[in-house]
Amino acid sequence: MPGPPTVLHVLEALTSGVSRHVVDLARHVKGVRHVVAAPAQRVGYVPDRLARGQLAAAGAEFHCVEMRRSPLHPRNAISYLELARLVRRCRPAIIHGHS
Repeated sequence: MPGPPTVLHVLEALTSGVSRHVVDLARHVKGVRHVVAAPAQRVGYVPDRLARGQLAAAGAEFHCVEMRRSPLHPRNAISYLELARLVRRCRPAIIHGHS
C-alpha cells in the first residue's frame, strides 16, 4: 500500500516569510509527506536559524541544496543535478517552488 503523497518544496532561501510559510504548510497540511530542499543560507541574507528545527518538529525532511537566487549562477548547474537526484529518490506528486 503506497504511503502519503509527497510534496517537494524547493526554496532558494530559508529566510523570514518563506520559511514561516513552509513551516506552516508542514504543520497544518496533514496526510502529506513534506520534503524541503533549500540552501543553508542565502548569500547576503540572514537565514532563519529556527526553521530547520521547526520543519523537523512538523515532520518535514530537510535536504540542503546550495542553489543561488540568480538563475545563471554556475552553482545552479550542480544544484539542478542534486534536485534531480532528490526527485528520483522521493518521487514527489507535487513540486512546489517558493520565492
